[in-house]
Parts: sequence; C-alpha cells; structure tokens
Amino acid sequence: MRTVVATVVQRQAPQALNDAATHAMQSFLEALNIPLATLAIKGEKGNTRTMARLKLSRAASFWLLATVFAFFLFAAGAPSPLYVVYEAMWHFSSLTLTAIFGVYALALLAALLTTGRLSDHLGRRPVVLLALVVQIASMVAFIAARGVGMLFAAWVLQGLGTGLATGALSAWLLDLQPPDNPRLGSLVASVAPVAGLAAGALVSGLLVQYGPDPLHLVFSLLCAVYALAFAAMPVIADVAKRTPGWLQSMRPQIGVPPAARSLFAAWAGSICRRDPRWPSPCSKATATSPAPG
Repeated sequence: MRTVVATVVQRQAPQALNDAATHAMQSFLEALNIPLATLAIKGEKGNTRTMARLKLSRAASFWLLATVFAFFLFAAGAPSPLYVVYEAMWHFSSLTLTAIFGVYALALLAALLTTGRLSDHLGRRPVVLLALVVQIASMVAFIAARGVGMLFAAWVLQGLGTGLATGALSAWLLDLQPPDNPRLGSLVASVAPVAGLAAGALVSGLLVQYGPDPLHLVFSLLCAVYALAFAAMPVIADVAKRTPGWLQSMRPQIGVPPAARSLFAAWAGSICRRDPRWPSPCSKATATSPAPG
C-alpha cells in the first residue's frame, strides 16, 4: 500500500506553536487508538517536521467503502414508498411513473458505459468524490421537488451518480480486499448494492409511516450520510496505479469478454436448438440448411 504523504507550506506560525499543536494532535489521536500516517510540514527554510495524520487501516477502509456502496443503492430504493404520496399530490399517470423510473435506468446505463473504467485512469478517490457530489445534488433535487419535472431531474442525477460510483467502488473494493481472501471484494461488491436497495425501500417506508416530514426526511438524512462519506474519502488509501487515456476510456465498448466467449457461444447455440414451434433468430438459417446425408 502506498504511503500517504502530504506537504503543507508553513510561513508565519511560530515554531513553538507548531510543535505544541503537533504534540497535542499526536496525543489526541493516540488516545483514540487511531492509526497514523506521516504528514510532512515544510518551513520557509526547507526544514521539515512531522505531524500525525489520520489514516484508516486496510480492513476499515474496505468495510467503509462497502457501506458507502450500499448507501448509493439505498438512495435508489428510498423514493419508492413516496410515489403514492407524489401521485396523490400531483395527479400524474402510471405512464409518467414508468417514465420516471425509465430515466433513472437510462442515466445509470449511460454512466456505466462511459465511466466504468474512468477510475483506472483518474484514480478511485476522485471518481467517487464526484459521484458523491452528484448524489448529494440528487437528494437536494428530491427535497426541492414541487412537481414532476424535478423528480425527473433528481432521478437523472441519481442514475449518473450511482453509475459513476459503481465502477470505481467495485474496483476499490478489489484493491483493498484481504490478501488471504481474494474473493471477498467481488462478493461484497455484489451483495452491498442489493442489500442497500432493499434497505432503502424498507427504511424509507418506515420513515414515511412514522417519521416527521415524510417527503423530505429520508433525503435529508442521505445528504448527511453522503457528506460524511465525502469527508472520509481522504483517509482511505487509493492504491490504484493510474494509466493515461481517461478520455478514450469513456468511449462505450460493447462486446463479449474473451473469458466468457465460449459460454456465450454455448448459450447462443442453445437458443438456436430450442423448440421449433417458437420463433428463433436462427430458425430461418436452420430451415434453409441442407438435410444431412
């Protein structure tokens, strides 16, 4: 894991005050039993001193990222219990409700296709930070919604934010998974979104039923959660090696990975060999092929 080192330019603060602040911060963090990293402070004459800086352990970083990942999908399930209220207030049709869900799916798909590999080039942390900003904007749009138009805007922002975060967080979990359990990262990256989606609908329903301000409470709480996650990102190590070509990585590529092509070919073959009473993409070719023998 790469050591987190930062450099801060020190200009006018007295030497004694800096030493006292350094000692106080080290004592405070050690009293909390928090792991530390080194922060170098460079003075006007080039002399350096060390100062404690909070850094989460690998295991704590891993589970914090898993929690953040779950909360991204928690937000996707949170509005579901509110649509009965929205429909009664704004009298929109079931077709409008379907369209609202549809724009989320389209925005999510667009973000996944264009930004899925972005963190390989820009780093995991910058992409997740951007996703958190977009997600907070989505929650603010839900809070400010006074009509169907704002709901569309909120869902588009949420789809973009979730799509941005999905690729980066999945890769970050793989980066920080325990070396003695190399399958844990992919397992958690699969379970966390599903658990978050289910918990979002359940908790939001309970808040709508029993909490104050049912139209806004869940989104206000999620804003606070995302703000805390944003503040926590700098203490999580971003160990991914960046590669050039971030702009080219945003070009969508649709295809079958080499490792899955044999399975895909077998699946396609089974489609062609299914019951001939049902139409098949291969039926025309099968009908015109010569009979054996």
